[in-house]
Amino acid sequence: MSSDDPVTWPRRSRQGTVRPPSVAGVRVLVTGGAGFIGSHIADLLADDGDEVVVLDNLLPTAHGSRTPPPYTGRHRFLRGDVTDAEIVAELLDGVDAVCHQAAVVGHGVDPSDAPSYALHNDYGTAVLLAGMYAAGVRKLVLASSMVVYGEGRYACPEHGVVPPSPRLASDLDAGRFEPRCPSCGAELAWRLVPEDAPLNPRSTYAATKLAQEHLAGAWARQTGGSAWAMRYHNVYGPRMPQNTPYAGVASLFRSSLVRGEAPRVLEDGGQQRDFIHVHDVARANVLALRTPGPPGDVTPLNVCSGTPHTVGDLAFELARACGGPAPQVVGGRRGRPPPPGGGRRPRGRRPPRGGRPRPRPRTTGLHGRNRLRQGHGRLRHGRAARPGLSSPGGCRLAPQHPGRRRALVPRSAASRHGVSATGPVNR
Repeated sequence: MSSDDPVTWPRRSRQGTVRPPSVAGVRVLVTGGAGFIGSHIADLLADDGDEVVVLDNLLPTAHGSRTPPPYTGRHRFLRGDVTDAEIVAELLDGVDAVCHQAAVVGHGVDPSDAPSYALHNDYGTAVLLAGMYAAGVRKLVLASSMVVYGEGRYACPEHGVVPPSPRLASDLDAGRFEPRCPSCGAELAWRLVPEDAPLNPRSTYAATKLAQEHLAGAWARQTGGSAWAMRYHNVYGPRMPQNTPYAGVASLFRSSLVRGEAPRVLEDGGQQRDFIHVHDVARANVLALRTPGPPGDVTPLNVCSGTPHTVGDLAFELARACGGPAPQVVGGRRGRPPPPGGGRRPRGRRPPRGGRPRPRPRTTGLHGRNRLRQGHGRLRHGRAARPGLSSPGGCRLAPQHPGRRRALVPRSAASRHGVSATGPVNR
């Protein structure tokens, strides 16, 4: 495929007859298209001239309201559940590809959330895949997550890459937060996580996201279809959910700032994360929709900035961008409330423990263009983030020409699919 060739899919109805192409381009069903990430994908597809169909059940835990957000007005919108086979079948009629973003997200409150996660994430995905099979739709982009890797990737100075030992309560209470080598007990240093790293989900949410990938893989093998599993790292930006335990850390910090409160940072604020702007995530999904994946398989793809930051950095940049109070490091640890009273400010930027950040491997691929400070500045002032993605080692975004589609084009044989990426996933 040349860099200028458009990528299209045959349009078929449930009766198997070929439908004439839409004047708007291709027709894409975006599940969860009223949500934080899905809505930006829907908008970007529409901006590119595609016809967007949005399905969203507007869960109060994510939206706070059953009223469709105003930004859904430009799309064909149906409030409904992806677990409803009849609705799914109706919306899939004439669709060319599916971008499946609908899910219950976050770590949740306690194990009583498990039925909700399994229902919406796994059963809902099964219903959608069955509907796609019946409708003849063979292109899927699935929202997955970096949580499928578990605790991430660490290395010991003596024993190399090792699985981290469980963190002891005595270490955490004493302020020793870094994981240790299971062989010698030395402090471990983080490493970038490639897509072929071992998968070890550690929460109900993580388990359901990995199950989604397995379901998509089984569907692809049985139908000859192709699927991309987009393993999002820590996404931030406009339309983040607020005031919910199911939101990510960036959303929780911003909710505090909206209330005029200082963000409260657990542990020492030194947890390493890869933060990526939602506009870059939306562009990654559109590129995946445009790019033919290997038939009969699901291809995982880390979607990240390529540059890790500490949680303390995130809190500081959000507070600066929003003009709010400086964040406070309150100690404690995840799963246990921090001690009452004040705290201290996050440390300044520092390399991860264990030495300077390691150079990116040559196979690094899909990186966001929006750096942390720029992204938060745009979040405050309402400016659009720079669209698109840069990918110095794995793939490139083809030049734009009027009336032509954008596509991912492999730059180096070192990246097997031309869209490989790596990123850190740590405590």
